[in-house]
Amino acid sequence: MARFRDELLLASLIALAALILLRGLGNDSLGFPDADRILMDSVFLRDLLVDLPLADPIGYTKDYFVQYPALSIGYRPPFFPFVAALLQLLVGPEMWATRLALFGFVLVGVASSYFWIRRHYGPWPAWGATALWLTTPYLAQWGWYTMAELTVLSMALLAANLFDKYLAEGKPALLYWSVLAVALAAWTKQTALFLLPWFAAMALAEGRFLAILRRREAWIAAFGLGVLLAPLVAMTLMLGDLNLEQSVGGTNRWTLANWTVRLKTILHHLTPPLLALSVVGAIWAGLKRDRHGLPFALLIVVVYGVFSYISGKNDRYPIFWVPAFALFAVLPFHFLSQRLPAKATVPALALGVGVLAAYQGSLAFTKTPSYATGYKEAAAYVLDSSETPIVFVDAYNNGYFTYFMRALDQGRSMVVLRGDKLLSSSAINMATKVEVHAEGRQEIEEIFRSLGVSLIVVEERNYTGLDVHDELRRFLKTDSFELVQAIPIHSNRTVSVLADFPPLGGQDLLVYRYKDAKTLTSGVVSLRLPVVGQTLSVDMETMMERRRAHP
Repeated sequence: MARFRDELLLASLIALAALILLRGLGNDSLGFPDADRILMDSVFLRDLLVDLPLADPIGYTKDYFVQYPALSIGYRPPFFPFVAALLQLLVGPEMWATRLALFGFVLVGVASSYFWIRRHYGPWPAWGATALWLTTPYLAQWGWYTMAELTVLSMALLAANLFDKYLAEGKPALLYWSVLAVALAAWTKQTALFLLPWFAAMALAEGRFLAILRRREAWIAAFGLGVLLAPLVAMTLMLGDLNLEQSVGGTNRWTLANWTVRLKTILHHLTPPLLALSVVGAIWAGLKRDRHGLPFALLIVVVYGVFSYISGKNDRYPIFWVPAFALFAVLPFHFLSQRLPAKATVPALALGVGVLAAYQGSLAFTKTPSYATGYKEAAAYVLDSSETPIVFVDAYNNGYFTYFMRALDQGRSMVVLRGDKLLSSSAINMATKVEVHAEGRQEIEEIFRSLGVSLIVVEERNYTGLDVHDELRRFLKTDSFELVQAIPIHSNRTVSVLADFPPLGGQDLLVYRYKDAKTLTSGVVSLRLPVVGQTLSVDMETMMERRRAHP
């Protein structure tokens, strides 16, 4: 009977997750900054698995980035894109396949959350808390794009459940599995390493820290974790300059302003009723001296401490505390229901939680997903019309254009050149580590001539603030070019938080033909990658020859 109940409750949570997170699954205009890079990482790994370039994997990777310059592997760990790539082996480089892979991670997180909380409070509070974090609008939105937030949260919940069970049962295998889960979580996103201080805090709170250190399995687990994380550490040191700056950079950590940032973040993560109920639940649990709430309280404290200490203050980083807040929000219903007759206990808790979950779900559904149209159409036009295998794009939304150039081109016949790599470069945003690499029309035309550019795709607006990109647009209006296509961009996306900064929508995506286009004659493409502190240089003719080796 208990097993059937668990299966029924988990099935309802899976259905709820599908309803909330798989919204617009087949709509490939949905997008978000960073999601395009993660999407392209998955497509790259899919192509890597298909081609298996065992003779020269490094050269293959460099060539691929030059051909499709929208990858973030090196800056971001590859576990989520790798799982998505496995699914894409079956269906091709589809955006919906990557979102389904993300949903697979969420199923792991749902099950882990349920069994972790059930061990402390029983099945119905576990069901309620999991339903509440699933429907929290801030978390729900990350299921609509190919973002890593829900994947790393789910892996962290798996690790937390396994380590909590290890503390309860003392089986060495559980410690080994929890360490493996931590490693996979870190290979999903480095922010998951907050789990290590939480593990230590849990052991200290249980009064078993030193006892665990004396056990053989602790040292085996520590060694295994070191082996699993060593490549990630090496990759971050070699290619993760910005990651290191965001973690140990120059924030003045010991100011009141720094330590109140994450308190304000809570207001973004939680709905007002969930926050209010979680405060009541935490106080009530404290007054009852309820030790079952300790792991979740420590989770909140550790997340607050770690993500207040590091320099990066993106709201997405400390999402790991949302399930703990959701658990505390359920506790008032749980404690009250315990005072009711036995037959009324479950209906009372389910009703209270159900109303709040329905309210949160309605908020999630009233939020319009971020979208932008026109880029797929532009890619399709380029593939049908280009006289040479080279297209030049200068656009804020260049990552999705690059993805569509690959997704629509089964033969991988085209090369995408980005204006914000060849004319200028920056890291993550348009104000960090900015460099200008071309000054005027002569240098722009030299790029077009030497690299065999036939079509140029630009957004009407220049979002970089750099004159060389304005000069490109002025140059395209001369007699050397012909405007062959104007595709309206419909979008609700903002480009900057500044109120006077123009949005992405309300403009055209313009396609120009270079009248004096040449076939590829010569040239080395040098892509500056300030986000990883590297410059990538590839001879185009040599690259095209290698590309033909993997048709």
